Order: sequence, then C-alpha cells, then structure tokens
Amino acid sequence: DRALHRYLRDHGGDTGAPLIAMVPMSLREEGDTRTNTQACLLYIELGREHATPEQRLRQVHAASEQAKAEAREYTPTALSDHSMLVIGLAELIGRLPLGDRVGPVGNILVSNVPGSDQRLFLHGAPLRGAYPLSTLMPGCALNVTLMRHGDQIDFGFVGHASSQSPQNMQRFTSMSYRLRTLIFFFFPSTSRVSS
Repeated sequence: DRALHRYLRDHGGDTGAPLIAMVPMSLREEGDTRTNTQACLLYIELGREHATPEQRLRQVHAASEQAKAEAREYTPTALSDHSMLVIGLAELIGRLPLGDRVGPVGNILVSNVPGSDQRLFLHGAPLRGAYPLSTLMPGCALNVTLMRHGDQIDFGFVGHASSQSPQNMQRFTSMSYRLRTLIFFFFPSTSRVSS
C-alpha cells in the first residue's frame, strides 16, 4: 500500500484518505459443486501511509477481520446482489462524464485464488508457475491476484494502459519484490514466489 500512496502522490492523487482494496470473498458452501459464481466484494481499508510495514499489516488484518464479520451478518444472496449492484453502478459511472464528481469504490482489486495443495504435473512435467490474469474493475486501475499451488505462490499484476509507463513498471517490479519478501517472512515454508 505504500507504493500505491507514493504513486497517487506523484500523480496528484489525494492520499489524505485511506486506500480501499476491493477483495472478492467466496460465498460457496462446503460441498457445493455448482459451476456458478458465488462471491461478493469486501472493502478493506489498507494501512495508513506513514505507518511502519508491521503496523500496516496489522491495520489491514484488523480491517479484513472486521469486513468479514460484517459480511456474516447478511445472507449470501444479499451480499452477491450488493456486489453486482456496486459493480454495475461503477461501470455506469465510468461510461458517463461523472468520474470527476463520483470517486471510485476502491483503489485496487486484490484477490487470492485457491489452488491445489499438491504439486501439479502435466504428462510428468511439473507446473513451474501459474500466473493469474484477471480483469480490472470499473474505476480501478490495478488488480493484484495471488495463486497458490503446492508450496509456491505466484502472483500477477494487471494495470490500466494509462498506468503502464516505464517508471510505473519499475514501481510494479519494486512492489513485486516487497510482496515476495513479505510472503517469505510470514510463510517461510513457501518454496518459491514468482510474478
């Protein structure tokens, strides 16, 4: 989140308010094998700009737990319908000249795609990496998706075309390195992290 604050500050964005991550949460119950989408969006306040990395992680964890607790107060249908309504309104706002009057719902989309607990193989060849490619939410210029398989974690960044200057690509590389460092610190049994 510090890199996002820096990016917004460098581009004249307002960093006075906390950044908000839109995080998909599965609503699928154990044993449900239907092939439909059962998810909602949680809105997680990211760490404060001038907090230490440890403080920011604690802030994000607390905000995540609070959002999950609030979500448990609603039915899965209500959560899903609310998410679809918010996404639809964000799409509508993006197509109309309202972007200057109505701010985005969130600043970044962050998702964690569960994978296999086992190492995966294809005709005896081990899977070396699974690089997630996701979509951008309306009004959101960055998507970070993590995918776990076996004892490794891969992640991908998808950014809006307007944010893909050489300087910004360098920032993504820096963010990627910092994310790897955090993952190895908190999950030392992870054998490999790639982006």
